[in-house]
Amino acid sequence: MADIFYETEDGHWFDYDDIFVWLAFKMKELKQEGGSDEDVLEYFPNEDFEGELGQIDRWKRMILKLIKDYQ
Repeated sequence: MADIFYETEDGHWFDYDDIFVWLAFKMKELKQEGGSDEDVLEYFPNEDFEGELGQIDRWKRMILKLIKDYQ
């Protein structure tokens, strides 16, 4: 089992395997609701996150590109 590293405001726990899929889902939702690229890239639901922000930012940029490529 991977190390748990993140808890959302709703109390859900994620590890590095889960967070990419979860971010993709939430970012796609925001984009479908008319969110700008900047809004989507800034989205992160927990101000207390203490994980690897650089990796998360790279993933968010990859996800945004995939979302835009498939629209």
